[in-house]
Amino acid sequence: MSAKSFINGLAYGFILGVLFAPTSGEETRRKIAKKANDIKDSVKEKYNDIATTVTEQYGNVKNRINEIKGDSELAYEDTKDDTSNLFD
Repeated sequence: MSAKSFINGLAYGFILGVLFAPTSGEETRRKIAKKANDIKDSVKEKYNDIATTVTEQYGNVKNRINEIKGDSELAYEDTKDDTSNLFD
């Protein structure tokens, strides 16, 4: 099940529950607005968490690639130095 389906199910369930509860229209609208804001805040928080994690992992991968690139350049230079002596 995707997160979007789960959130939609929660929202629909809450709205149906509120609509069928024995309360006034004004109170019902207030409850729906509050729950909608809660869901919006929750989604924003999850989005920010995921964005932060992706950004951190991107930085980690980029750093690791640069380390590997540097190691391979050093290895190439070492090999180049070793082979230059073959023809002396």
